[in-house]
Amino acid sequence: MAKKITQLGVDVGNKQVKILGDNSDVAIYPAALVKYDTIESMVDDTKLKNYSLYQTDETNNAPFLWGENLAAFGANVQETKGTDFTRYDDPLFKNLVLAAVASYVKEQNAKDDATKVTDLAIETGMPTAHYLDPRNGGEKGESYAWLRGKHVLTIDGETLTFNVTDVEVRPQSYGTAALFAKTYELDFGETVAVLDFGGGTMVFDVYRVTEDGMALLRDFNIQENKGADVLIDNLVRAITAEGVTNPNRNNHSKIQDMLIKQNYVCLLYTSPSPRDMRRS
Repeated sequence: MAKKITQLGVDVGNKQVKILGDNSDVAIYPAALVKYDTIESMVDDTKLKNYSLYQTDETNNAPFLWGENLAAFGANVQETKGTDFTRYDDPLFKNLVLAAVASYVKEQNAKDDATKVTDLAIETGMPTAHYLDPRNGGEKGESYAWLRGKHVLTIDGETLTFNVTDVEVRPQSYGTAALFAKTYELDFGETVAVLDFGGGTMVFDVYRVTEDGMALLRDFNIQENKGADVLIDNLVRAITAEGVTNPNRNNHSKIQDMLIKQNYVCLLYTSPSPRDMRRS
């Protein structure tokens, strides 16, 4: 009998880690962690109970904390900030990916009626300029080659083992374009433009609907290394310029944490819509 391979989407941005798997809702976490050895002597056990302690096979099992509201640890918080291609080799980035996958595996395996998750096929995205970079190998996703294979991790002392059978890498705007094309029932040959304003980058892409899915029009890609980080920095400067010195009000991490907790809706609207134009 063939093994069940669980499909899992993982998005590691400059601000958030988003996880979506079979039969689960989207889980969102900060794209940051805290090395345990930097805070072990600074906090009591009660505070640590609000977070999970992870150890992965990518960084010699050095433990780290991961979870919501990490801003409480101040300067000890380490983020994946950066728009350079080398971020994919950063141990911090790899730990965040593994922590996201392990959290999903643990949650699914804890369900009474669940089939134990052991094998996963992962789909992930990256800024389009990185996707097109020769170092990534295009669709081969060579920057994620380290993720394929067996991994052994611990979460709060519990050992988790899983095997990544395949990793598929796409431009991070692909899903938005595909959803728009499906929603408005676009015909083959029609195009979709996407503006993705992320934590560290702003990406503009154009796709054409084809029989095989969404084809990226590579000559139209525009990417600026300016995202929410720039917006938050401007807010901090404006608040400080007004004479506010309270660290709870002019602190980058605290403002970021507050913004992440809010719900946002972005509407992409055409009038009339492509579907309505065809029906008229």
